[in-house]
Amino acid sequence: MDKLTEVQLKLQEVGCPLCYNTRLDLVLRCDLGQDECIYTAKCLHCGNIFEVNTRSKTVEELEPALEDKLKTKGCPKCGGHDLQVDFRCDLASQDCFHALTCQTCGHVFVGER
Repeated sequence: MDKLTEVQLKLQEVGCPLCYNTRLDLVLRCDLGQDECIYTAKCLHCGNIFEVNTRSKTVEELEPALEDKLKTKGCPKCGGHDLQVDFRCDLASQDCFHALTCQTCGHVFVGER
């Protein structure tokens, strides 16, 4: 399997490291003076550009760290950290987000990454 095919397959599994959206465009960058071209992805949601290779983390690999990060911020209403995290997507806009429910006070809010 050639490198382009490997990276295209990996792109189907990764998400943007900033917003975790999976709508990405693959761009081959060949700057003058570099020995090798690099593959980058541009997030169609937030515009972030990042390198994609066979070692890039998948959405499933990023999820536990993100959930921990969201829980440490706590509930904006009561400050509690006992939060249930649900990953949701809006079918119309194709935007995905984390909805958090505070188990202490019942407040539901969208997690900011």
